[in-house]
Amino acid sequence: MNDENVGVIGCWRSHTQLTKGQVLDLLSFFLLNSYFVFEGTQYHQVLGCAVGSPVCAVIAELVMQEVEEKALETSPVRPKWWCRFVDDWNACIKRDGVEVFHSHLNLINANIQFTVEMPTTTMGKNSIAFLDTNNTVNEDGKIEVGVYRKVTNTSKYLDFHSHSPAQSKRAVIKTLMDRAKCIASTTAQRQNEKRRVISDLEANGYPESFIKSVGESNRTSTQPRPQENPKAYASIPYVKGVSECIQRILSRENIRTAFKPV
Repeated sequence: MNDENVGVIGCWRSHTQLTKGQVLDLLSFFLLNSYFVFEGTQYHQVLGCAVGSPVCAVIAELVMQEVEEKALETSPVRPKWWCRFVDDWNACIKRDGVEVFHSHLNLINANIQFTVEMPTTTMGKNSIAFLDTNNTVNEDGKIEVGVYRKVTNTSKYLDFHSHSPAQSKRAVIKTLMDRAKCIASTTAQRQNEKRRVISDLEANGYPESFIKSVGESNRTSTQPRPQENPKAYASIPYVKGVSECIQRILSRENIRTAFKPV
């Protein structure tokens, strides 16, 4: 598909550029005509987007930007800082202004109501979680950042002996190690987190040698390899020992292969 011939919304070819009005009409049609069936009964969703739709993330971000801008422009309390990721936000506000700001925030859009989470004190230090980070204020006023896990976290990851391609298992290790490396703000935090990750991986059946090999490959591959544009893509069911052979054969023809569960 040539980029200039692809419509903004939908999987069809369009030989004319969609106008702003046409895009808005298509969005209105999509947002106002969301239906689903639950226990044999058909429902019409009158508010929000259909779960799983590709356009939902864009719409949600646009709505949150509008709420954010209105709230900050008209707020009687000015946060010292304000950080937001989709619908999670982290702000620094004087304690006596938290309730006022919270009430004001919830007046912007009656259908979007926020909750407040205050810092907790442990061993004389205040800390609060934001996304994957746990932020602790030390006695010297500096903020120390560590990896955050929910109370319900079970440390269960893709089992090493599961019927899954090796690349998926390597991705589990790389993701957890990258979190330890990038989130933790001190050397001690990084070392503790890496030990925790290794312990969790071993509990999920990962051999020490496999974990080490992935870590070494990450250190050596600093420069990205130049990749050819694939001639085609193939998605095939994963069958251990068979799919890898097919992948090697297709790669000789510059066809990129992805595995999917049977």
